[in-house]
Amino acid sequence: MSKSPSQNSSAFEDALASVDNDHPPVPPAPVAEAPESLDESPDAVPEEKCYRLRFHVKSGPNDDDNVILAVNGEVLILQRNKEVVLPERFVEVARNALEPQFRQLPNQERKFIGEVQTYPFDILGEATMAEFYEMKAKGAKAKEQTLQQVEE
Repeated sequence: MSKSPSQNSSAFEDALASVDNDHPPVPPAPVAEAPESLDESPDAVPEEKCYRLRFHVKSGPNDDDNVILAVNGEVLILQRNKEVVLPERFVEVARNALEPQFRQLPNQERKFIGEVQTYPFDILGEATMAEFYEMKAKGAKAKEQTLQQVEE
């Protein structure tokens, strides 16, 4: 048979009364203060470095008109010969985008001679993530306006 809530509470009060009161009360556990900003947190991730760079113009007729870089599903389509701001992860992708180069002479097999960058570029200096986001927003807006003009 179950006890009513009032019977349970009186049993609890009786148990509390029988507790040894000779010991001092336990102080409350200290409460950690939240950091004012993420920068103060010991686990804060440092802001990713960004760079200003310029991709070279097409070096041949088979080169893409635009530079297309993707990292973990985030795709950027960039114009050549214009200054852009990119986070370090995209700079690494561009740096590691390589194409094999071969040489073939008449009556001989094709011979691998090395690799060249798919999208050669020059680093112009450092930038901030704020500049990257601002440039990305401008690019998205320009793309939207272009698509609206095509639809009209």
